[in-house]
Amino acid sequence: MNWKRGFAAICVAVAAYSMPVFAQEQSTITQNTQAIQYISKEVNIRNGTVTFTTKCTEHRRDWRCYAEGEITIKESKAGLLQDGDVIYFETSKDGDRYATNEGGYLEIEAKGVSAETVKIEDEQEAQNHFAVCISRENKKELAEIHIKFVFYFGGYYDNTDEVIFSLSLDTDKTKEKNLFAEVEDNLLNDKFLTLLCRNWDKEAQELKQSLPQMVFTVGKDTMLWNGQQKQLKHRVYINQNGAAMLSMQDFADIVEDIRVIRDINKVHLHMSYDEDDILAYIVVGKDSFFIDFKENTIKELGSMGENVIENVTEQKEGVSYITLRSIAALLDMENNTVWDNASRTVTIKKNME
Repeated sequence: MNWKRGFAAICVAVAAYSMPVFAQEQSTITQNTQAIQYISKEVNIRNGTVTFTTKCTEHRRDWRCYAEGEITIKESKAGLLQDGDVIYFETSKDGDRYATNEGGYLEIEAKGVSAETVKIEDEQEAQNHFAVCISRENKKELAEIHIKFVFYFGGYYDNTDEVIFSLSLDTDKTKEKNLFAEVEDNLLNDKFLTLLCRNWDKEAQELKQSLPQMVFTVGKDTMLWNGQQKQLKHRVYINQNGAAMLSMQDFADIVEDIRVIRDINKVHLHMSYDEDDILAYIVVGKDSFFIDFKENTIKELGSMGENVIENVTEQKEGVSYITLRSIAALLDMENNTVWDNASRTVTIKKNME
C-alpha cells in the first residue's frame, strides 16, 4: 500500500617507532550557509607528522537525511606512511549507545598511497571500531587519505537526550601493524558526532500558533482559511451521530497547506493517504497515528503501546470521511474548536475568547 511507502520514507562514522605528541587546532568553514567545524591534530611519528582533520557533525535523530563522518589524513613528508601500516579508529560509547560507520563500509579516496577498509571480525568490537590499511609503492609523493562514511546508531535513544560521540585512535598494541599503538593522548575529536534532541513542547506551540483559523460550514464544499474562501473537494455534513465530517482528501490537502506555512523542511508534520487504501498515517510532532477506516478508529502509536480513539471515520458514496473533532484533536486544537448551531459552522481557531 502507498501508506507503507510513506511510512518508510518517514523515517538516516603497526608498531610505533616513536611516541606521538599531539597539538590541536580548530577551524571553521562556511558551506551552503552552514558553519562546519573541523578539528585537526598532528601526530609526531617517524621524524615527521601525520595530521588528522575531522568534521564535527551535528545530527537530529528525526532527520530523514543521514549523518556523515569525514576524516582526512595527511603526512608532512613523503614516506611517513608505509606499506602495510594499519590505522585503527574508535568512536566512544554512551552506555549501550554507539555510532560508527554503516555496514563497516568506508568511502576512501587517496593519493600517494592506496587505502582500503580493514574488516573488524569481532561483532561487538565492530560496533564502534573501524580501520584502514595502507598500501604504498611511491614514496616520493605526499600521501593524503580522505575517508567518508554514513553513521549507524545502535542502542536505545531517548528523544530528550543529547548524546555526543568522540573519535580517537585505537591504541591497542595487540592489533596487527597498528601504527599508533600505545599512544597516550589518542583523542582526535571530542565532538565528532552530536545527536541533538528536540524541544517538542516548543515546536508544538509554534505549530499551534502558525495554524490558520479554519471555519467549516455544514452542507458546503468551501471553507474559510484565515478569512479567505478555500475550495473543498467534498461537502461537509453531519452524520447520524451528530458529528461534522470532512473528507480525508480535504484533510490531506489541509495538512499539506499547513506544512507549506510552517516551512515544509522544518515542521514534523506528515501524512500518507491514498483513497484506495483503508489506512492513513499521520505524524504530528513526536506523535504518530494510524487512521483505520475499516475499524473506524484512530490508533495513537507510542513506545508504551497503542491508544485507540473509536467512531471517527466512515464511508459515504465511496469517499472516506473523518470527524472534524478528531482532526482538531490530532492538531492539538480540540479545546480551540467551537460549534455554532445558528450558522451551522465548526471553527478551529488559535485563541478562545
